[in-house]
Amino acid sequence: MVAPLLAFGSPAAADPAPAPRIERIEVDPGVQLDAGVYKSSEPGQSPLIIIPPGYGAPNLLNIVTGAKLAAAGYDVIAYTPRGQWFSGGQNNLISEADIDDVSKIIDWAGTNLGSDTQRVGMTGISQGSVLSLMAAANDHRVRAVAAMSTSFRTETPLIVNNTWFSQFMTLVKGAQVVNPLGPDLVAIVRGKYDTGDRSELTEAFDSRAASTKLDALNSNDPAILIANGWQDAAFPPAGVTNFFDQLTTPKRLMLMPGDHMIPELGGLSGQPNESWDATYRWFDHYLKGSDNGANLQPPVHLEPVFGGAVAEFDSWQASIAPMERRYLGPTTNAADSIGDLSSAPTDSWSTSIVGGIDPAADSGPLILAGAGAPYDVRMPGLLNAVDRTKASVWSTTPMTQTRMISGAPQLTVPVTPSDADFTVVSYLYDVDEMGAATLLGHAPYTGTNLSPGATTDVRLSLQPLRYTVPVGHRLSLVIDTDDERYRSETATSERLTFGSTPTRPAILDIPWDQR
Repeated sequence: MVAPLLAFGSPAAADPAPAPRIERIEVDPGVQLDAGVYKSSEPGQSPLIIIPPGYGAPNLLNIVTGAKLAAAGYDVIAYTPRGQWFSGGQNNLISEADIDDVSKIIDWAGTNLGSDTQRVGMTGISQGSVLSLMAAANDHRVRAVAAMSTSFRTETPLIVNNTWFSQFMTLVKGAQVVNPLGPDLVAIVRGKYDTGDRSELTEAFDSRAASTKLDALNSNDPAILIANGWQDAAFPPAGVTNFFDQLTTPKRLMLMPGDHMIPELGGLSGQPNESWDATYRWFDHYLKGSDNGANLQPPVHLEPVFGGAVAEFDSWQASIAPMERRYLGPTTNAADSIGDLSSAPTDSWSTSIVGGIDPAADSGPLILAGAGAPYDVRMPGLLNAVDRTKASVWSTTPMTQTRMISGAPQLTVPVTPSDADFTVVSYLYDVDEMGAATLLGHAPYTGTNLSPGATTDVRLSLQPLRYTVPVGHRLSLVIDTDDERYRSETATSERLTFGSTPTRPAILDIPWDQR
C-alpha cells in the first residue's frame, strides 16, 4: 500500500517497456491528475483499462504492465489519485471524489482516445485494487476488475481488533513526502491515531470499504478477480474471504503464499507471474470475448501458505475444514511450562503474566516477514526462549496423522486485567520434533475502558490459512502482550490473568481434517 515497501526489490524487467504519453487529466476545475497513457496497438475502438497505483506509488510503477496491455489491444490509463505525487487536489484516500474521478477518466478516454467506454476494466494493487472495486460499484461501465492485495475492509492498516497498527502507520507518515495528507486523512492519522481516539472509526472507513457496496457490485455485475497473499499484513485475507461468497458476479479468488504485494510483485517488471497472468486472461475473456476458459475455472483457487498442491473449490465456505475444539489447560510461570491443548474439557485454572516485550514470540517486520513465503522461507519462533512471566504457552501432542488446516482458527480466552486497558497478541506455531517453530498466524486484541479486576472474554479469529501439519509436529499457541507491529496498551507493570472454568472455558477451535 505504501511505495517504499517496494524498495526491497522487483526483478529487472525482461524487456524494456515503451514510455507512456504523459497527460494531465482534468477531473474538476483546477484539479488535474497525472497519468501515463498507452494507446492500443490494434486498429479500431479498443477496450479501456484503468490502473490506479498502490498508496505512495507513482503511476510509472505500472509502465511494464501498461505497455503489455496496450500491446494486447487495450487502451490503458495508469494514473495517480488526487494529492499523490504529481496529481492535483487533496489526498483523502479512496474518497468519494477519488471514486468519481474514475468515471471522469473513462469519459476522458472516450473523447480523447476513442476508447470503447462500455468495455472498461480496472486493476491495481492495494489502494489501486480498492479503488477498482469501489469504482465498479459506482459505474456500470466497469465490466471487469482484477484486484490484487485487496480487501473489502480498509481499516486494517490503521487498527486491527481495536489495536493500533503502529508499524504500518509509520510507513504512511513517511509517505507524506510524496503524499501530503488531505483533511480526511489528517483527521484519521493525527486526530485518531496520534491521540489514541478510537471513536467513529467505523464511519470513517465504511465510505472507503467495498463491503458496504456489495449490493451495488452485485447489481452492476462486473467480473471480479481477487488475488491475495495469505500472509498479507496490511489487508489480511479475512478482509476478502468474509465477503467473497456474497458476490453474485462472475468471480474468482486466488490465495497464494506471500505478504502484501508480494504475490504480484514480479509481474510489475514483466516476469512470469501467476497474478498478472490471470489478470490478462480475465480481461481478455470478459472485455474481448476471448474463449480462453477464464470463466470455466473453479471460483476458489488456494495454494498452501508455504507452497504445495493447489486446491480448488466452488466457494470459500466449501474450503473450510470442520472445526475441532481444543481446551487450553493449566500452565505456570515456570521457565519450561507448557499447557495442554487437549480435546477434553479441563478443570478450572488461572495463570498470570505481566506486560513487557517478549521477542521470542513476534510477528516480524511488516512485509519482510512474509516476503519469503512463496519460496518456503518461514518466520521462525523461539518457543524455548519465551519468557513465561510475560507469555503463556500451550501445545497439542505430536500429530500421529497428517492434518490439513483450512480456514481461520478461533480463540476464546477469559482475561482479567489489573488496569483499565490491555493488549494481548496470540500466535499459532507449527513445532517440529526438534523444537523448531514456524509462525502460521497471529492476531492482536485490545480492550479499553474496562473495570480493573473484571474478567472479559477475548474472542479472536486468527487469519485463515491452508497448511499441512506433518506427523510428529505439534501446534503451539502463545499469548503475550507486545509485538513490534502494534501499539500495546498493556503497561509494563500490568498483570493479566488468563483463566478457564467449565462454564467459561478457554478454547481454540481449529479447522482441520485428517489426511
